[in-house]
Amino acid sequence: YCRLDKKGVSLMTDLVNRLHISRRAIDRIIRLARTIADMRGAEHISYSDLAESAQFRVSQSEIFPGC
Repeated sequence: YCRLDKKGVSLMTDLVNRLHISRRAIDRIIRLARTIADMRGAEHISYSDLAESAQFRVSQSEIFPGC
């Protein structure tokens, strides 16, 4: 239902490794990405859907230290 392509899996792996976010947070990011894809009318979650949802779920200071 929410399969990720290789780029999507790589993004999620990077978030887990760099930010040490929980499995629950990953699930929420993917669920939000599914909603974003649905709003676009897309059948599959794209890398940009995941990146956008991660921006909503993770604070900017965690993504870009020093900002």
